[in-house]
Amino acid sequence: VTNRAAARALARRGCPVVLVDDAYPPEAAALAAEFRAPLHLAPQPAQPLGGNEAVADGRRFLERCETQYDFCVIDTYSGDGFPFWMATAECFASAKAVLKPGGVLAVNFIGSPAGRPFACIYRTLGEVFPQLLVLRAEESDDVQTLTLFASDRPITFNKGWLDDLGGTGGPDTVSLAIRQLAVVPSRADGLVLTDERNPIDFLRASEAVRWRNRTAERIGTKATFQ
Repeated sequence: VTNRAAARALARRGCPVVLVDDAYPPEAAALAAEFRAPLHLAPQPAQPLGGNEAVADGRRFLERCETQYDFCVIDTYSGDGFPFWMATAECFASAKAVLKPGGVLAVNFIGSPAGRPFACIYRTLGEVFPQLLVLRAEESDDVQTLTLFASDRPITFNKGWLDDLGGTGGPDTVSLAIRQLAVVPSRADGLVLTDERNPIDFLRASEAVRWRNRTAERIGTKATFQ
């Protein structure tokens, strides 16, 4: 997990967090210290770190990991940069191997719900996992964050967010939002992305430009990659 918000939410509920990154930014080290989590990092040749093997990037970690987890998050996609090797059937198979039976993989992807790139990611995940659920960030087909959940069992939520909403007395707005924002691809031309055939960078080029523009409009140009 490299997403700070996700790490905080998991740690708040007493879940141990393992961090994987391909560099050693100060914020990653601070996050590891905050949650007392193992931090797997190795921009240089792998060296033992805290009794665990440090690895160069998320793909290598997944391929070498011998521990199984309940929940795995791939949050390596940004609006501009896209590590295509983290979006193939082989990568998702490696992620499935580190999950316990019934475990869930969550993939954060930036794209249009109506776009071909999303259709490709969805189809590729479906080649590895029998159960998928996708939530979009807003009820539109514009480029946005899409979170894909994948598992070997039907995906349901335990509604732990009700504690944050003050119990069960009020309306369950999160469950309502899940029903409203669930989405599946609207097109059938998605490719199965593999290590040998993965044109995702080319397919999402126009969506990357659109995301940059949306980011500049909402947050400002300082938030975009230069």
